[in-house]
Amino acid sequence: LGIEKSTITKYYRLQVTSKKGCGQLVTNAVRIKVYEPFKPASVSSAQQICFDGLADTIKVDQNPSGGNLAYTFNWNVSNDSINWTLLPGQNSKFYNIGRLRETTFYKLESISGQSCGSGFSNTIKIIVNPLPDTSIVIGNETTCRNKKDEIYELSKSSGQYSYNWSLKGGEVFSGANLTMAYINWFDNAMYDTIRVNQIDKITGCYNTMIKAVEVIDFRAPDKTTIIRKPNSNILVCEDASLGLNYLWGYTIKSSGLDSIIHNSNNRYVQLPHNFDSLKYRYWVETNQFECKTKSYLGPSPVPTKINELASSYDYLKLYPNPLLGNEIWIESNGKNLSNYRLFDMNGKNYQLDYDGSKLQVFGAPNGLLFLQFEIDGKLVTRKILKISL
Repeated sequence: LGIEKSTITKYYRLQVTSKKGCGQLVTNAVRIKVYEPFKPASVSSAQQICFDGLADTIKVDQNPSGGNLAYTFNWNVSNDSINWTLLPGQNSKFYNIGRLRETTFYKLESISGQSCGSGFSNTIKIIVNPLPDTSIVIGNETTCRNKKDEIYELSKSSGQYSYNWSLKGGEVFSGANLTMAYINWFDNAMYDTIRVNQIDKITGCYNTMIKAVEVIDFRAPDKTTIIRKPNSNILVCEDASLGLNYLWGYTIKSSGLDSIIHNSNNRYVQLPHNFDSLKYRYWVETNQFECKTKSYLGPSPVPTKINELASSYDYLKLYPNPLLGNEIWIESNGKNLSNYRLFDMNGKNYQLDYDGSKLQVFGAPNGLLFLQFEIDGKLVTRKILKISL
């Protein structure tokens, strides 16, 4: 008997009739069961993780249905959602993915017994976001205990990242959440590690840049106070510690150029010009065992808070950068820059001339430099890499 296709369960039996009128017999009934249509399982759930991050377990969130209710499973994987590979031995309702380094796709094949059907689930996409770009912490690898205002800087920066500096052997005096930080080292000799977390503001992915620093057992002098004798051109350093060496100088505020005063190795100094705190910033460098501390008359130029350019300063552009030559062009949308200075990792200032559209740099060496200025009442610091062919 040929049985036609059916969507419902049916029973069949055979009736046998004698051709010679001897009667009829009916066989037992045979049931042809028709199962409900097969529907494959669905799985969950899509995720976003960071490079080499641990993905959550993916699993069946809706069981298959229909067929003969006896199911087997096979997990499949793909890097492009087009070409798929069977994952050997992965036949349960869940799959522990583990760590991933690239975006990957998964789906589950459900198979019903008695050849009642098979099919694939929805596709799960595990997005792997990259970590922030690797950067280098630039700064001294050896320093003195009690050293103040020491600059450390990341070699790369991005407005898409936030930053967090930390260490055990000192404090981040300024710039703890920026790409350049001023560190005050504690009064202890030690080996320490500076750590800078770089965090992608969009994905939350982060990495940590580190720099090992040896704090040697030579002590930098404390910061001191400079006193001006009334109505005179004589400045006096308050610190009279035994064995302390002195070096006096001043910074021309308009250019950022440092000048050392000739024969200024005493606790006091006679200025080579009439005292003028509007034009000059006076300082003394105290030195013991080659551990140096610079102190200023009046407020220190080292900011207690560094303001980098936020989105509201996107119009401000400095070029070329890297700098090949001695001219830096500035596009500032008509806004004036003031109190500008150029300095290196050691805080040494270099002469600048500014004509409203470009800066002329004098005497600066190749390497990483910092241009600092005020705009709209905010202090801004920008990195400049000076190179030569």
